[in-house]
Amino acid sequence: QYKAQFTIRHVINTGPSTISTRGDPNWNMALTIARLVIDIWQTEMKALVRANVIAEIMILRTSELTEDLTSAAVKTSNLKKWLACKYQFNYKDQSYYHLIRALIADKDLLPLGLPKGTVATMSRKSFVKEMLHQATKPKPAAPLLKKGPLLPLIQDASKEIARLCSILQATPQDKESWTMDALLFAVQDAQILFAPWIPLPNTHGGRPASKPSHLAWISFSTPPPPNTISSSSHLLRIDPAEVLTSQLSALSQQTQSDDANGHWSAVEIRLCDLPSIFHKTVPPDEWCIFYVTQAQQIYGPKGTAADSLVSETYTWAFNVFDMNNPVHRLALYTSIIVSKMLPNIFNPFAGARVPAPPLAKTATVPEILRSVREVDLCDLPRNGHGEAAPFIFMVTMYCIAWTYQESPLRKYVRNSSGFGEPWANKHSNKGVTPFLLTRFGWTEPSVTIFKSPRPMQSFRPIPPEAHVIRYTSFITKASQDPQYGMFHAVAYLAGITTAVDLSSRCSQYRSPPVHISMPSLASKRTQSNISLSDNEDEFIADTPAAALSSSTHLAQRSTKRRRFASLS
Repeated sequence: QYKAQFTIRHVINTGPSTISTRGDPNWNMALTIARLVIDIWQTEMKALVRANVIAEIMILRTSELTEDLTSAAVKTSNLKKWLACKYQFNYKDQSYYHLIRALIADKDLLPLGLPKGTVATMSRKSFVKEMLHQATKPKPAAPLLKKGPLLPLIQDASKEIARLCSILQATPQDKESWTMDALLFAVQDAQILFAPWIPLPNTHGGRPASKPSHLAWISFSTPPPPNTISSSSHLLRIDPAEVLTSQLSALSQQTQSDDANGHWSAVEIRLCDLPSIFHKTVPPDEWCIFYVTQAQQIYGPKGTAADSLVSETYTWAFNVFDMNNPVHRLALYTSIIVSKMLPNIFNPFAGARVPAPPLAKTATVPEILRSVREVDLCDLPRNGHGEAAPFIFMVTMYCIAWTYQESPLRKYVRNSSGFGEPWANKHSNKGVTPFLLTRFGWTEPSVTIFKSPRPMQSFRPIPPEAHVIRYTSFITKASQDPQYGMFHAVAYLAGITTAVDLSSRCSQYRSPPVHISMPSLASKRTQSNISLSDNEDEFIADTPAAALSSSTHLAQRSTKRRRFASLS
C-alpha cells in the first residue's frame, strides 16, 4: 500500500503527460494517473502470459516427439516477438499474429483466433467499470489479479482521481463518472483491443475460475467469426508452413478490419473500399495529437489573435471529435476523398487573371454550387503538399470548425473580415480553402466565392442538421450498390466532375458504363461513359432546401421561377 501511494505521489510531482489537449490541469493529472494504472495492468497481463507460455514450453521441451519440440520452438520465437511489440493487446506490428502462435500449439485451432472466455465481447466502458468494481472486493476477479502491485495501486489511484474532480460541488456520482472517464480515456490511449479473461468452466466440475487466464480472452468489439483456414494446402505445391503463416496473417488483418475498435488508415484505404470502414468507432491513425501539438508549438507562443486561432481551433476540433456524430463522420469522409484528389485541389481562379465563370448577381445558391462543382481543379507546387496524411486532419478539422458556431473559428470571424494570415498560410496555401469546402457542400456560397472569398459574405455556414441529411444520403448511396455505389456517393457529395476524375485519373473505383447525357461534361470526358443519374441534382435540391431556409433564398427561388415563367 505504501509503495502504491509513493508511486502515485511520484507521478503527481513529476507532472502530467500530454495525452490530452484539454486545458484543465486536474483532468490532465487524472489522465496521467489513469494511464499509470492501465500501464501496470498491461505489465501484469504480459507477465501472466509470459509465465504460463514459458511453463508450456518447458513441458514441450521434455518430450521426445519432433512435433512437440517444433511447437516449443515456435512458441518461444513468437513469445519473444510478441513481448517486443509496442502494442501487445492490439493488431499492430503483427502483435495479434505472434500472440496466437505463442498461445496455441494445435494448428487446427489456430484459425479460430484467440480462445474465448466466459464472455466473448465487452465494451471498454464495461471493462473499466468491472475493473473498478473488482478493486473494491477483498478477493477480486478478472480483470484484476489477487496478488501484484496493481490492486493496491488502483484503489489509491481511483481515490486520487476522484479527488481531482473539477466539477463544482461534485456529487459521489460525478466523481465516479469522472474516474470512469479518465480510465476509459487511458484504455483508449493505450490502444487495448483485447484482454485476458476468465476461462470457461471445467467440464470435470470443481470450483469455477475467477482470475484472468492466458487461455481466455475478450474483445472490445463484436467482429464476426474468422474464416476457417483451408485444409487443401497440400494440393498446392507450396510449403504448408508458408501457407499457414500467410493465412494467419490474413486472419489477423481481417479480424482487425472487422473490429470496430481496430486501427485503420485513411490514406491507405481506396475509395472503392470505403464502405468497409463505415462500422468503425475509432478515428483513423491520421487523426492524431501530433498535428495539435505542432499547431500549439508554432502558433501558440506568438499570442496574437490570428495566431491563436490556428492553435485553438486545432485543439478544439481534436477534443470534440466524435465518431458517433454523423457530421464529424461526413467531415472525415470528405477529407478522405480530398486526399485521393491530390494534388489537384486548387481553385484555378484564385489569385489569377483568369476571369470567374459568368454568373449573374441574382444567381441562386444551387446555380452557384453547380458552377463551383463543374470547375476543373488544378495543381500548384506548394511546400508540404505531397503528403496526404496531414490533409485528413486538416480538412476534417476545417469542416467541423466551420459548421459549429461554438468553434474558435466561427467566434473569430464574428469580429473579423477574414481568417488572418496565419490561417491562410497554413491552409489556403495547401489548397484547403472555402472554395474546396463549397465544392463538397460545406458552405452556402455567393457569386464572389471564386475570387478572394470572405467569410460570412462570399460563403456562409450550413446548419449541422443539413449535414446529417447529407451523411445519411452519402452512406445509403455508397452501400446500396457494391459495384458503383462509391461513384454515386462521390457524385452526390462533390459533383459529377469530381466523381469522374477520381474514376478516370485516380482509378479509385469503377464508373457505371452508361451513356453521358450532359454535353458539356461529355466534351471534357470523351473517354468515359458515365451516367449522371440524379446524384448532383439530388444534392443541390436536397441539402440547400434543408439548410438554407432564409427569406433571402426564398426570394431568390421566387425570382428564378418568375424568370422561367416569363421565358415560357
